Amino acid sequence: MKIKITNSEEFSRLLETLTNETVTACIHFKLYSDLEAARPDYSVEFNESWTFWWLTFQAHLDTTLFRLCKIYEPHPQSLNLRNLLNIIKENAKFFDEDNFRERLKGNPFVDSLASSFKKPDLIQL
Repeated sequence: MKIKITNSEEFSRLLETLTNETVTACIHFKLYSDLEAARPDYSVEFNESWTFWWLTFQAHLDTTLFRLCKIYEPHPQSLNLRNLLNIIKENAKFFDEDNFRERLKGNPFVDSLASSFKKPDLIQL
């Protein structure tokens, strides 16, 4: 069963959810990378409480990988990148300028965004 949406609000919620997964993966990977980069300069401090730091490193890496797995999950009922592209393709009407403006009606930059507005290329999708 594919993910079905009936309006642009549902699409916005799906997009926001997938965006949050992606941002969370990025944040945890940045934290992991920054901690790894700090290891040479703070080796004494890390070694004083290595169990804590090892668990912290592992938690950030695990969270990153878990979120990436969710984003790329191939299951047809999950919210993943492939399904998002299919949803966009099947609901191209949500990307008409009127629907675009409706989706961003609270955004103070809606006029400038609409001036450079382009519908998704269905062939490329």
